[in-house]
Amino acid sequence: MLKNFTKSIVIFGLIFFISSCEGHRWAEGTIYDSKTEEPIDSVLCVVKNGSDVQYSDSLGKYLVHGPFGGCVFGCKDAVVEFFKTGYKAQTATNPKNIFLEKE
Repeated sequence: MLKNFTKSIVIFGLIFFISSCEGHRWAEGTIYDSKTEEPIDSVLCVVKNGSDVQYSDSLGKYLVHGPFGGCVFGCKDAVVEFFKTGYKAQTATNPKNIFLEKE
């Protein structure tokens, strides 16, 4: 009986540990002009449901981190907004490559 009780405690502990694990999702890729397909630098990248804010580099590359949260049934999505003067703002979920249109 003590053996079954110990086994139950271990299983409960593992389930509790796994369900309380935190993780996050990130988004990374390249931002391009939709017509010329040239990379765009200095695009403001804002995680809408988190707190990370970054700018794309001279090659249009960006990397932002989404929110932390439990990942038992999947990590929270990273919803990212992209802003640059002269371009239409764009929002994407777990984006990779982004093509911004001029205004």
